This record gives sequence, structure tokens and C-alpha cells, in this order.
Amino acid sequence: MATHMDDSLWQLQERCTAFAENNIALHPELHESDVFPLTIWEKMAAARVMGIGVPERFGGQGGSLLSLAVAGEALVSAGGNLGFALSWMIHHLIMQLILRLGKEDQQKQFLPELASGKVIGCLALSEPVQGSHPRYLNTKAVSDGDRYLLSGEKAYLTNGPIAGLYLVLAITDESDGRKQFSIFFVPKGTPGLQPTESLALPFLKPSPHGGLILKDTPVPAANLLGEKGGAYREVVTYFRDLEDTMMMGPIVGGMEKQLGLLVRHMRKLDVKPQDELCYRLGALKALLDTSRVIAYETAEMLAGTSIHPEHVSLLLTARARAEEFQKVLAELLEARHIIPDGVLAHMTADIVGSIRIASRVAKIKQQKLGETLLSSAR
Repeated sequence: MATHMDDSLWQLQERCTAFAENNIALHPELHESDVFPLTIWEKMAAARVMGIGVPERFGGQGGSLLSLAVAGEALVSAGGNLGFALSWMIHHLIMQLILRLGKEDQQKQFLPELASGKVIGCLALSEPVQGSHPRYLNTKAVSDGDRYLLSGEKAYLTNGPIAGLYLVLAITDESDGRKQFSIFFVPKGTPGLQPTESLALPFLKPSPHGGLILKDTPVPAANLLGEKGGAYREVVTYFRDLEDTMMMGPIVGGMEKQLGLLVRHMRKLDVKPQDELCYRLGALKALLDTSRVIAYETAEMLAGTSIHPEHVSLLLTARARAEEFQKVLAELLEARHIIPDGVLAHMTADIVGSIRIASRVAKIKQQKLGETLLSSAR
């Protein structure tokens, strides 16, 4: 870890830790809340834990993807809530998309309010039943002079119910059965844009998830993000890698919180160190430390301009480490007849649920690695 951390990152970690201890950790009820704590969100800019990774000229704190990984880890480790950090991270990753693909005038228009937290961002990709597979997406954007009319329905959107700005994926052309997708900035309040009610997810609270209904929603052509027709490659594929990479920081923070709570609980029970106990605790510590190194390394890989073929392998390894951590933790709790409750129980459910959600995509990535290996063999 020391090879990655410099003074600015240590200071960022301290700021995020202090904020989380004083604002998030004091509210364990958030784990069961269906109401997002906007009062906590509004304090983040003043505490300089909002707008991380966004240049100062756009109202941000500066920093890099590594900064986001460090901050996300600290918010969860000190705050004990993965759901709040999920909403915070997705919001920041949307800003990263705008920095990567947005024109200068779009960056000036949208980034300052996002970086201050006054407007919350939401990426609207998935649709009811179909998810985000391009073959089954139906939301369309029809050209109408100097604007587009968007129609369709989106679902499963992180931050959907609280967002003030949506980045909406829509079909802008179709040829020989092949759809071409584009992404549009759609502010809340645009005519024909209707957010739907929040979904009742059993984990990752208080992060809100909901949907959108669009009925001939007018969007200026100037609100097109990136290349027309190239959004699936430019945005969707990239965002999946970005989300998988950057959520490792908060998950590592969650693992650190789990281990800390476990050790504290055992000390209260006055459990005597034994070979088997120390062996399992050592396994958890090793899994945590290696996961952190991978989280930081992959964040730096994704931030660079070079292509790193091993990036996918590291993501898969990090996922396997997180799964192994949860398995060893469950075995240790069972062996000691400890029934997790409170923050430990909620954190465990959140991490296990997060791992389960991404399992299908992870299997596809691993399958493709194997296929590439066979096709390149001589």
C-alpha cells in the first residue's frame, strides 16, 4: 500500500474517515432505511469529500481514480455503510464519464453542480426485465430538428429516485438488425420525464434504486454525450469496467469493517488466542491486504492511457478474494457460535449481495479469458 499512497492521499483518507465517523457511523439505522439521507449528502462538499477526481476548474477537489478508491474505502471502513458509499461512488463515476467524453461546454455546464453535490447523477442504462443487454433494449431517441425525442422505460437505476441529472442510453439508429446507441444528458424536470417509485431492495440501503418513464421527452442535440451511435462501446462497456474497478475500494472498506468488528467482539468475549483462531484471522487479514493492493493497482491501471491485458484478471482475482473472505468469516463465526448482528450483519449482507449481483458478468469475463487463451494457442 505504501507504494501507492502519498501525502495528499493520506490527507484525503483522514478527511473521509473523519467525515464518516462523525456523520455516517452515528446513524446505524441507515441500514434499514428506505429514505436517502440528503442531510448527510449535503455536508460532503463542505468536508471536501465530494467532487473527488474532478479538476478544481470545474469545482472539484482534484485527484485521480486512485483518490476515489482510497476515499471510498475510508467512507465504508469508518462509516460502516456500503449503500451510502455506492450512491456516492456512482455519482462520482458519472462525473468521470463526463470528463472522459464530454465537450468543454458540457463539462462547464454539468460538472460544477455535480461536483458540489447540489445535483445528483444517475446513469440510465437498464430496462425492465431485459437489463442492459443491447439486443433487448428498446428506448429510442428520434431526431426532430435540433433536438431528439426520447421514449421508453428504464429500471434498476442507482440514485434514480434522487437524481437531478440522468444520462440516458437510447437507440438513435438501427441497420440490418443492429442497434446504434447514444447517451443524452436529461435534467430532472424535462417534459415527459417521469421517475418511478423506489425499488424495495433487501440490501445496500439507503442507496435508492428506481426507474424512469420517457414519453417524447425533448432533449437538445447539444446534450449528446460522446459520439452519436458509439455509446455502447464508449460508455456502457467502459462504465462496467469502471464500476467493477472502483467499487473494489468500498468493498475493501467493508471487509476491513467486518474484520474490525469481529476482533472487537472476540475481545469482549475474552476469547483466548488459539492456533486455529489465529490461523483463520490471519487468513482474513491476508485476504484484506491483498484485496486492497489489487483495488489500488487496478484503479491506477484504468486511469492510464496504456491498455493492461491483466486488468480483467486482477478484477476476477479481487472478486475471488472477496468471496473467500466471506467464506472464511462465515466459517469462523459458525465455529465460535457467533450470530452476527447490527453493522456486521448488514455489512455482510451488503457485500454478499453485491458479489452475487455481478456474478453473471464475472463468469462471462472469465469465459472470454479462456476462449482467448485457446484461440491464441499454437
